[in-house]
Amino acid sequence: VIEIDACQRQERHLEALQAAEAALRALDGMGRPYLHDRVNLMLQRGGALRQLGDLAAARAEAGAALALAERMQAPRLVTSALTNAADAALDAGALDEAEALTERLAQAAAAVSQVPMRPTVPR
Repeated sequence: VIEIDACQRQERHLEALQAAEAALRALDGMGRPYLHDRVNLMLQRGGALRQLGDLAAARAEAGAALALAERMQAPRLVTSALTNAADAALDAGALDEAEALTERLAQAAAAVSQVPMRPTVPR
């Protein structure tokens, strides 16, 4: 993940894409789903695809990451996936879709702000 972030910051998007794909393949071979890691890697792969101009693939990847995050009922991952999906839709010129995703993002972010980061202990 650190390598992928470094590649993205240095605008080495093809290398970031290849690293994300390799990491996802490695997860496949581990025998456990590692779903949080999978969603994060999917988002990084989608970001690299978007930067490389493959907007159809970026949109598909963001949609798949969003679907998985929603099935996991992971609110913070849902907000990240919605952000990526809205960005990809906007870049593709799908303004109505980007607006709808942004509205969903606002609702999801509001819900996340109500979720404690750690379990609270009554005093």
